[in-house]
Amino acid sequence: DSYVTDYDIGEVLNIENNDFEYEFNLALDRLIARKSDWKNMSERGYQLYVKEFSWNEMQQRLWNLYKELTE
Repeated sequence: DSYVTDYDIGEVLNIENNDFEYEFNLALDRLIARKSDWKNMSERGYQLYVKEFSWNEMQQRLWNLYKELTE
């Protein structure tokens, strides 16, 4: 949920409430109210993927990890 809030790419449910249905509906209502921002949210989500989770990024992280383990 930190990625969702930090990059503003969606809504996060408050699971401490223990009322999943209520929290889900609340988050869905907030998301629907932000319909005009969906395209921007999508772009921010894609940029997050490219920056943090793309294969090129994962490959570099793995190489760095393997290098550290062999030193």
